Amino acid sequence: TNSKLTRWALQLGAFDFEIRHVPGVENEAADALSRCPVGPNTVDEESLENNIHDPPVIRPGVSGGTSGVFGDLSGVSGGSGVGVTQCGAIQPKRNDGNVTLQAVREWQQNDPNIREIVTKLSGDGARFGRLRKLYVIRDKVLHRHPRSIAHGEEGVVVPVDKAQILLQRFHDHEAANHPGWKETYRSIKSRFFWAGMREAVRNYVRACDVCARVKPLNRKPEDRICTRVPRKPWEVLSIDLMGPYPRTQRGKTTILVVTDCYSRWVEAYPLGKATTKSIVDTFERELFPRFGYPRALLSDNGPQ
Repeated sequence: TNSKLTRWALQLGAFDFEIRHVPGVENEAADALSRCPVGPNTVDEESLENNIHDPPVIRPGVSGGTSGVFGDLSGVSGGSGVGVTQCGAIQPKRNDGNVTLQAVREWQQNDPNIREIVTKLSGDGARFGRLRKLYVIRDKVLHRHPRSIAHGEEGVVVPVDKAQILLQRFHDHEAANHPGWKETYRSIKSRFFWAGMREAVRNYVRACDVCARVKPLNRKPEDRICTRVPRKPWEVLSIDLMGPYPRTQRGKTTILVVTDCYSRWVEAYPLGKATTKSIVDTFERELFPRFGYPRALLSDNGPQ
């Protein structure tokens, strides 16, 4: 319970709000959903049994063929579905059709790069020995050889322009539940392969609008930025350095700029070297004797 309250406090700490208790009899404008009566759920055992689906099995490509790769793609890569209604982010329906073995065959036949690889593999083995270490043909479908990829799993080669369909099915599908990019990548790489797949999956998931709006932050929320409002001149000063510029005849290369945050009066002092000692000496010799010591100095936390 304490850890839950701590997480709530961190989440709410990013907002500026005031909590007030309103008695229920006076709270006539309460959220309708919080007062919505919910009756008991009646479950039809027969319909429930018909709506339970086995979770898709992600099998690495083996020499036995490609049927296991496509057996469960009419659903999606991960999780099991039960016939219940869930509340989530509203997103458009996509109808991409099932990714079947025949569909991938047609993709490969229509892609000139894949078609060229298949033609070379079907020809003289001695000429394209290096290519045979990268690819293998099974069931008339081109696969990436497991010895040529780091994860050691044989994947069906798909054209780059068809990768969007797989990304939608393994990430956006209602049964996938919008997993993170690493989980999405692991699910896809166990079945498929295309050039630049890892980066494509990462960019797709990071650009997902639903994930950005619905998923909680996995980092501590930043505190509010409290601006310091001065009440009189020369109480709060803002300082910064400009340069380096071409060296003058007196050996000056940098300008120390001091701005009064109340009156917006600006003072500029030339410096030979932008060091902590030269800045402090300028303050004590030029600034403080004229205007006095300020209550606060604001800077960009530079190394000087």
